[in-house]
Amino acid sequence: MRGGNAWFIYNGSTDNMMDIDICLYDTAENATSAYTAWKGTESDKEQAPKKKVGEETVFVLNPGLSENTVYAFSRSGNVNIRVKLDGAGGDTTGAQDMLAATLKRLQQVQDGERPTATAGDEAAKTRKK
Repeated sequence: MRGGNAWFIYNGSTDNMMDIDICLYDTAENATSAYTAWKGTESDKEQAPKKKVGEETVFVLNPGLSENTVYAFSRSGNVNIRVKLDGAGGDTTGAQDMLAATLKRLQQVQDGERPTATAGDEAAKTRKK
């Protein structure tokens, strides 16, 4: 089940767009299978995150014929999150912050709380460390 999809202007430019997809699967095994398919087979373009989000996280820089694009993938239980960031120039920071904020917001909703986490909050936490 597709849980959500959104496009955002990134860094104030409509040329630099961020796309976020959230998909819910019936089992963790099916989510793992989809996560593997989402990230693709270009392991030479994969980059490990500074800090893992969820149970599995990977960045894929410029997959296929794309240029200047970062894909960030995360799996937590039976939920997959994909962030596509155009115009990132290989910088994974924004994608990392958005993955972490999206997962935290999902956890807040699951806990019956109002979702308040933001990518800015996640960035501030990273800067403090």
